[in-house]
Amino acid sequence: MKSYAFVYSRTKNHDYRLLAGLSEQFCPSSVSKVFENRAHGLVQTNEGLGQPQWLLVKEKGFILYGMACMNRDLDETYSMDKNPRPIRCFVGMALTDYDGAPIPNEMAIFKMVFRIVMSPIFESYTQKNLKDVVVDVSNASSFIYPQPFITSLNTDYHKCRLFSTNVDANALVASCLSCQHDISIATNVALRKSVLTPLFNPLMNAVMRECLSSEIEDVVVRHMCSSCGEDKDDFKEGVCLDCYEKLHPKCQNCGRETKDLEQGLCNNCRRVQSVKGENNPIQYCEHCGNGSYHLQDGLCEKCLMDLAEEQKKLKRKKYYIFSGFIILFFLIAIGLKKCDNNPFQRFYLKSDPERIQPNNIEKPHYNGFSSEQDSVFQIVNY
Repeated sequence: MKSYAFVYSRTKNHDYRLLAGLSEQFCPSSVSKVFENRAHGLVQTNEGLGQPQWLLVKEKGFILYGMACMNRDLDETYSMDKNPRPIRCFVGMALTDYDGAPIPNEMAIFKMVFRIVMSPIFESYTQKNLKDVVVDVSNASSFIYPQPFITSLNTDYHKCRLFSTNVDANALVASCLSCQHDISIATNVALRKSVLTPLFNPLMNAVMRECLSSEIEDVVVRHMCSSCGEDKDDFKEGVCLDCYEKLHPKCQNCGRETKDLEQGLCNNCRRVQSVKGENNPIQYCEHCGNGSYHLQDGLCEKCLMDLAEEQKKLKRKKYYIFSGFIILFFLIAIGLKKCDNNPFQRFYLKSDPERIQPNNIEKPHYNGFSSEQDSVFQIVNY
């Protein structure tokens, strides 16, 4: 797990922007955009930043943890722009490959991160941004350790759960670290619009600075699509469903996703129509999905030939197995027939009467028995 500086603020000569973040080498752009929007939401105005507001976002295995405050709370050197006006900022750390380790929760660490980012770019007349700035947080003396998940936390993307000021905010943040789903929470929040505005990816949970009428209040939220800029309810891969369909077009006939469309048809469907004409309906093979005008049992000609070949191979395999069993049976039968201690020998005697005739059996000499008795005794022993 590595920690990277994540700072949203402005420099002396240039407006607010993401001053330090992650490149796509370490973090998908969609996750970085969510981090940026939620950090921006906490620093929309100076109002409410007299006290630090803390933010934790867990998104697709990445974690952002930091604080929104006035620059002067971190370092007076970078507190005013050129006009001069007070500057506000979000300073935090983005954690990649999070493995359940505790996260630092010490003001000195955030001051260190803030100075590392601001010192090389604050006075610059060109708009400079930093990427993948690794920060060492091992010297921190205070950490937040993951705790068992608290069921009162909200993981629904479509609403924000507001908690009253009398809850244990640190316990909620620690519980979020152990959550197996994407989750977000801000604490000591002064303005509702900071966590509810669609433009800034509304949070799932927020501990308000004010006392609410009830301990918990759920507010339905809408999110702004990063592609079309409209407020939507349902999203997929960071964009609304309408934009997703535009970015991932499908053939009107076969329904396969492809970008090579012409008049709503993919290359295969256009080729089939050009051969057979547009009046004949196109059917699609249930196995390979290719378009064809002639199907049998839902399969195209090629798949039918493949199926027939597989059936032939299966029949040959069954024949070989059956033949092997027959040959094995005869081999066992012949071997038993030649065996002296054959348990089935009496069956061979019945089938070969000559072998049980007294004349064909050598008579042993027994004292006290007649020749007739000797013959019967030998037959029985045989």
